[in-house]
Amino acid sequence: MPSLTKTEIRFRNRFGIPLRKYKLGIKLTNLTKEAIESISKTIDSNGCWIPSEKCSDSIGYIQVSINGKRLLLHRIVLSIYYNINYDNSEIDTRHGSNCNKACFNPDHLIPGTHSDNEKDKVRDGTHHHTRKTECPFCGSKYKIEIQKTGFNRGKIRRRCLTCNHKGRMKS
Repeated sequence: MPSLTKTEIRFRNRFGIPLRKYKLGIKLTNLTKEAIESISKTIDSNGCWIPSEKCSDSIGYIQVSINGKRLLLHRIVLSIYYNINYDNSEIDTRHGSNCNKACFNPDHLIPGTHSDNEKDKVRDGTHHHTRKTECPFCGSKYKIEIQKTGFNRGKIRRRCLTCNHKGRMKS
């Protein structure tokens, strides 16, 4: 294997395959509310603040560079406005309903747990399981049922009436 420089190693995975490089257009030196509000942005019809520069990752979240470290903008905004440690993995950033992933408007961001975030995804229809409408075994449409009694009360289930395959949805 040929020798690699530090920058080449940084952008390769453990198998030596080059990773996709992201354009980091936003560079911040100080983390204050004024610095966040001074980022050039466009405001859409929902009131979402979308940065004017395209610097999102493959999922759609905006990445910024602070002292050479790549951080998520919505997470930085949450930590500044709610006085939360950025590295606290127990707290997730919840976006409001009908909010763009690139939004960094502090009024649209709410601290919560991973469970809260998953429930929001199901409620808003953005969770990858909520888009499943057909049975993977026979291809017919699912019937959506809400459990009314028992331990799983309130859970939403998908059931194929053709082959009786049961799929679960989180509630």
